[in-house]
Amino acid sequence: MTSISRRLRLAVSTAVILACGAALLGGGGRSLAATGTTSVTVQTMDSCKQGIDGAAYTLTGGSLTSPLIASSSGTGRGTVATGTCPLQHGNCSTFSIGCVTFTGVPVPGVYRMHASTTPPGNTSNPEGYAPCNGGSACRKEEATITVAADGSVTASTLNVYPDGTSVTYPSTGSYAATATDPLVFHLFGLAAPGTANNTSCDGDADADDHLTGTPSSHCAYPEAQETSACMPYPWSCAFTDTGSGGGSSTTTTTSSITTTSSSTTSGTTTTSTTSSAGSPGGAVPFTCDSRATITWPWRVGSSDQRSKHVRTVLAGPVSATLTASGASSMSINIQDASGHTMTSASGSSGSITVSVGALPANSSIYVNEAVTFPTSGKNSYSLAVTHC
Repeated sequence: MTSISRRLRLAVSTAVILACGAALLGGGGRSLAATGTTSVTVQTMDSCKQGIDGAAYTLTGGSLTSPLIASSSGTGRGTVATGTCPLQHGNCSTFSIGCVTFTGVPVPGVYRMHASTTPPGNTSNPEGYAPCNGGSACRKEEATITVAADGSVTASTLNVYPDGTSVTYPSTGSYAATATDPLVFHLFGLAAPGTANNTSCDGDADADDHLTGTPSSHCAYPEAQETSACMPYPWSCAFTDTGSGGGSSTTTTTSSITTTSSSTTSGTTTTSTTSSAGSPGGAVPFTCDSRATITWPWRVGSSDQRSKHVRTVLAGPVSATLTASGASSMSINIQDASGHTMTSASGSSGSITVSVGALPANSSIYVNEAVTFPTSGKNSYSLAVTHC
């Protein structure tokens, strides 16, 4: 473990403090607060025109020193309006499903937004949703939001299909990000290959074959690029800067996407305790709630090594599990802030777990791991860290 004890500090921005701003889902316009802030309303739809609850979004940029996160709970689904798929404009004025609002957005400024938690699975989409559109191996979807000094907003969403083709929503004009004209994200429904609701893209049962509905002409991820693609899906690392597999590599993570529903209150806004969004040297903040486990999946070549900096918000134990089926060797340790190894383990293939108990609040630790596979290619493994 000597080679991985350099403790490269890595940052993931996650929400840990519940803010008091409530969602504004009713009115058609927005009011500019005396403090110089405005609101941004977003609506989540499936790949066509159905609004879906359960998503969370992360907003960065402008004069924000830490990300804002707006989320909704529930499992509601319903058709927003008639029109051609994907529906270009939404409705959060007379239809509330899929709608959340960021409050307290400073003016003026240019911001970015992406889905950080996708809605839960259902009978039609049993594996939940990808945070982008066009197929299960879509690459990313991100909104650009420009806020003027008077609080007015112009926004659009850029989606990248599995084959690399990009499309902008709306196709003409822009969103005002109000209740009557919310910013729209389209998220693609997922089902495992061979299951009842699944359709295939290219028939080899890999990442681009977890489809529901009718496959589009852009659903296939290029075969020649698959060995270097993020695991388990290309979008899993859409908002990270990840070292490529095939040898020793390091990763700087600035955001993560969770594909299970959040249990936070509908329409609330939260803010991270890290000093700045994606600041190198920051830590993953953990609290004992529904976000108490974070999993990082990777696809690599013959070997890989990484380190994760973790900070406990509350007191409690921490455990870390390294899972690497088919690995010839694997090792993991947890170190304190001074570099002292608190616990370690090693093995080959399968899973190994290390844990430390009764850590005080605001503890700073480093989870270091290394894995080697007997052959290069589509080798996948994951690290899961749990607090409480």
